[in-house]
Amino acid sequence: MALNYPGPFEVRFFYTVTPAAQTPLSHTLRLSCIVDGADPDPGTPFADIHLITRGVGTYGLDLAVQDFVDLWRDIYGAEATINYAELWKYTPNSFDADFVSVEDISLAGTNANPGTSISAYQEIYVFRTQEGGTMRVTLQETKLSRGVPITYANLSVERKALVDEIVGNGNVWVGRDTSYPFAFTRLFPGENEKLFKIRFRP
Repeated sequence: MALNYPGPFEVRFFYTVTPAAQTPLSHTLRLSCIVDGADPDPGTPFADIHLITRGVGTYGLDLAVQDFVDLWRDIYGAEATINYAELWKYTPNSFDADFVSVEDISLAGTNANPGTSISAYQEIYVFRTQEGGTMRVTLQETKLSRGVPITYANLSVERKALVDEIVGNGNVWVGRDTSYPFAFTRLFPGENEKLFKIRFRP
């Protein structure tokens, strides 16, 4: 089985969640993407960087980040804050990356989806990519408790909107095979063992 690497570029979203009666904990969501044109120089503003979309168009990195954040912050309440995003460039066929740029976000969850964040829980969205691989989007300490895998038809309105964006022609995120997701498989809600140890077994 071929080993797929992250990149060629990666956006890292840094966010903080403070479930009830718990201390704040930082999390990172990492998504690969493809930059249009020449590689940006370190320090290039997000607004001056463009990503290639599934529909073979381009989209400003600043707008892509803002649009994506506006979707998944609906899954969180005010106990979560999306702090900032960084762009990294990977050395081909490696796990080595160099920092390119950073963009401030500083947005709290909107609480569109009722409930409160649950300590050490997560939801994993799994997609099938155009080249037959998979792509995952993992959100930590959301309001969704453990349960059976959830199909598209049974997703909440907010989660359907997130999935629709990722499989749409305007999507800029790619799997590790560098192809775009085109079909949603399942949402897997559950407990994150590593987070559980951090929260309850320090």
